[in-house]
Amino acid sequence: MNNLKPLLTLSLTALFLLGSNFSFAANDNPSSENTPTNICISHEDAIIALAYLNTQGGTLEIAAEILSQISALKISSSDFTKAPSELETLEITFIELRDFLNTLQGQKFLDIPLFENTPDASFPKELVSSPDLAQAIHEVTEATNLLEVTLESIIASEDSVIDLRSQNNTEATFLENLPEL
Repeated sequence: MNNLKPLLTLSLTALFLLGSNFSFAANDNPSSENTPTNICISHEDAIIALAYLNTQGGTLEIAAEILSQISALKISSSDFTKAPSELETLEITFIELRDFLNTLQGQKFLDIPLFENTPDASFPKELVSSPDLAQAIHEVTEATNLLEVTLESIIASEDSVIDLRSQNNTEATFLENLPEL
């Protein structure tokens, strides 16, 4: 893999806070003399950052689907007509889904965690954020069984993941709309 250098001088967060008075340029020979109104990133870095965001977005989509399934399990577990064997199956399914959610938190792209800040990574991390998936789903992943998790906490986790997906989509849209991509 080529040696990737972060070349963006302002983070996306700062750009959104400062407004839209900026022009952006993506090219293969970025200058180190960026002005506040002309932020320059390499074409390669923008493409890799977009691939990172797409991977992150897909993982967030899977997390949302799992939370939806856990919500259905929770609702189904409150059905008093369920036999003990059915409730046991629901419990086993919940544990498997919860464990898979925990696995998603550790997913990586080019050995760079999707959901952790890694300032020393040789990747243009200034182009993208690393949302805190663990915080968004902690009430669900910390439950040891289906009885411990509430429908309200599942819904709150779903809402948090929706917010993370929205942030991810905003960043991806920004990169997709850079000139020359």
